Amino acid sequence: MIRSFLNFLLPDDEYKRTRIIYFLAEAAVLLTVILFIFSFFSSWLEWDIDSNTIHPIIVIGFISFYTLIRYIFSGIEFTDVSTKEQYVKQRRSNIIQASSVGFFFFIFHGIFEGFPSDFESAIDIVGPTLFFVFFYYLVIYLSLKRSYKKNRELLDD
Repeated sequence: MIRSFLNFLLPDDEYKRTRIIYFLAEAAVLLTVILFIFSFFSSWLEWDIDSNTIHPIIVIGFISFYTLIRYIFSGIEFTDVSTKEQYVKQRRSNIIQASSVGFFFFIFHGIFEGFPSDFESAIDIVGPTLFFVFFYYLVIYLSLKRSYKKNRELLDD
């Protein structure tokens, strides 16, 4: 195994590890090109933005988002889901997982923002929680669906 500070972030499965490293490398190359183009055009255009704030946000956001999207659509998350029964069981498990994460998100949001005392305050906590749970479930659902499709294709071959 290669010694790297990334090892604690990567899964133990060698195939998944390799794919994620490729996704991170792709994101880094694309980001380099985007930042080069951005720097080239920013010397001509007079943009009224604070680049010390926006550049780190763009860099972190792009690498995270690109890697997540590639990982979701690669179909490598759920390697053991290849039958309809396993798919349905995992989908139920994902609903429970998303609900649990949403519950903890709600509790932590309530702790840091304060628990609601009126309807408007309740909406301020429940709204972001439901938004988060929806997108969290959407991500794991798409990953499950793609993994199931890929595993079925591998079994049919």
